Amino acid sequence: MVPCLYKDKDEVKLKKTHNYYYQVQGQLAITGRVICYFVIYTGDSNDLLIQKIASDKPFIDNMFKKLETFYMDCLAPEIILNRRGRNLKCKDPTYILEAKRNKESKKNRNRNF
Repeated sequence: MVPCLYKDKDEVKLKKTHNYYYQVQGQLAITGRVICYFVIYTGDSNDLLIQKIASDKPFIDNMFKKLETFYMDCLAPEIILNRRGRNLKCKDPTYILEAKRNKESKKNRNRNF
């Protein structure tokens, strides 16, 4: 099975947690479309997977809130302060630093098992 897919009863679908789903929903929002046909080649012994994906307004609204937060907390300060142009490191907000630490901690725990 391709990592971005899962089996729901007899149907193979794109995981809503996968980056491809975010990409599809973002493209639907930006283009104003309501349907996308997600097509993926799953290997020589399988046919093409074609899934009709509808625009998911609550998902898109949540995604845009996160994008706005990222822009306001990460990109806008760097544009204004120009740290990179002054050869200084970019400064991540506390919640991003914590998420990185949690990810690394989880990765280390999984290595120990």
